[in-house]
Amino acid sequence: MVVREATPEVLRAELETGRGDLIVGRLSSAGTLANAVHEALYEERIALVCRAGHPAVALSDPVLSDLVDYPWILPGTETALRSELENVFVHNGIDLPVNRVETTPILTVRHLLTRTDALAALPALIAADDPGTVTLSFPLELMNRTVGVTLPSHGSRTPSTEALLAELRAVAGEILAAAGADGLPH
Repeated sequence: MVVREATPEVLRAELETGRGDLIVGRLSSAGTLANAVHEALYEERIALVCRAGHPAVALSDPVLSDLVDYPWILPGTETALRSELENVFVHNGIDLPVNRVETTPILTVRHLLTRTDALAALPALIAADDPGTVTLSFPLELMNRTVGVTLPSHGSRTPSTEALLAELRAVAGEILAAAGADGLPH
């Protein structure tokens, strides 16, 4: 089995041509694929994340204008999360931060988050499992999406694909069992 991180477009092309067995991610990013089925796993909550001890943590109810002058880590332009985050700025009448890094790999994002005063919109589960980061009380509810699996609707699945699917479903069950009153993982 090969696990690959790539843009939704690349992953869709690999699935359509048979070079990929499944896509795990935000179903809103999966796009429309002929001959594919989508299985929802859980609802993902997006949170604004920073390092523990960041100056913005002291703000009780920050608004975007309080945060825009900090460095930001933005997802790549090819991602749905990026366009959704851009919409948050547009909705608030604020330009994208000038001081920004555009990157998607989580190891790079985490390194920048924990060593600088940067902010990033990330799945809340990532911050919850990382003692070096905290979430700010800044509303990003409109960015919440369903996480799931996209599979080809034809052909047989390998034993490793079936095993991965079983584990994904089990972990999703744990996430759902631990979800807050709003049904979202915290």
